[in-house]
Amino acid sequence: MLIKNKLNSYFINQWENAMKKNNENILNLLDTNPQAKLLDLGCDNGEWTSKIANKVMTKNIYGIEICLDAAKESMKKGIDVKLADLNEPFPFSDNFFDIIHANQVIEHIINVDSFIQEIYRILKPSGYVVISTENLSGIDNLLAFIFRSTSIFSTYIRNISYWK
Repeated sequence: MLIKNKLNSYFINQWENAMKKNNENILNLLDTNPQAKLLDLGCDNGEWTSKIANKVMTKNIYGIEICLDAAKESMKKGIDVKLADLNEPFPFSDNFFDIIHANQVIEHIINVDSFIQEIYRILKPSGYVVISTENLSGIDNLLAFIFRSTSIFSTYIRNISYWK
């Protein structure tokens, strides 16, 4: 039991450190632009979306969320949320957003090509997108699979930034 508790503590610590580093990486990729229209794909309760908007210094904040309760929480934070499935066409017009963010969602998408095409469609020609996801082949995740039967938020996170 002692070994299991130590391993569990180790994985929790790794997860917390990775989450902090990933968030720092994402914030460092964002440019200040008070006029920007920002979209967070999978905005959840809007807490992280609000931090991104604060870094960008914009009040033009949009989100897509599939969970009604989370979408309602985001709306309370002033985010214009569309209740939608990211596996379907996005409910926005072409060339609408300056910044699109997707953290920990691409790994849940059934057709990644369609997801990326939708991002490209709604992104302005001068806009950019930041996508972040876990690397399930990272050593911490492999060990977590062996000992916990689940992955952790690996320290081997990859951030992708793309300018159109």
